[in-house]
Amino acid sequence: GRSWPLSVVESFGLEVVEARGTLWIRHPFHDYTSDGSLAVVAYQDRLPVGVPEGLALARGWSKWSERGAKWLTSSGASVPLYNIQALEADELEGVVLCEGPADTITASLALEDYPSWVAVGIAGAGNFRQEWRNLLEGLSVVVAFDNDEAGNRGAISVADTLARPVIRKRPQAHDLTDEARLVGLQPLGVWLTSRATLPAIREGSPIEFPSCWVCAKPQETLRGLCSACSAWEFYTT
Repeated sequence: GRSWPLSVVESFGLEVVEARGTLWIRHPFHDYTSDGSLAVVAYQDRLPVGVPEGLALARGWSKWSERGAKWLTSSGASVPLYNIQALEADELEGVVLCEGPADTITASLALEDYPSWVAVGIAGAGNFRQEWRNLLEGLSVVVAFDNDEAGNRGAISVADTLARPVIRKRPQAHDLTDEARLVGLQPLGVWLTSRATLPAIREGSPIEFPSCWVCAKPQETLRGLCSACSAWEFYTT
């Protein structure tokens, strides 16, 4: 239903699980253990595309819920970055922060022609954590959360937590997966790795703060929604 190739089942460790008569797609979240190895510490179970919302939880796991999804975490564990293992790639230039597993998979497919870029996912736009700063040190950070106010607030939170500028990529559709259906994976990859916020904007040289990187309109704040072209950017020198 999301037009993903079958290869994502293996590369992201997806499974189909059944709970109380309902089928779910299980997305494993890995994190580093005390000895530095990777282990699955959490899952997000999502309903297959088109399946009505169903049921609560497996016994013995903590959870929080959103529409059409349920979370399963081992006792006391916090949910790590989805696809955190991608940050081990050599010679990385940039990382795309996505909202949830589905958009992370879509972004990863869109970035296949850009080996120096990877995508990782956050369990909700407002859940970026201080402890992830070191993981992103030295990388260009693109925040591609959903096209809503929670996504905008989450992008500001990421920039504040990292204490440096990031680029906010706001899809014209609701989220990256919907955007990929409209424009295709290849154009999505070009957009995610470029400085241009909107696909139709011609890319040019960055303009020194406090001007909009997209349309060059002078700005009065460090970051915000440009009144001229509606690009949501974080401004920097």
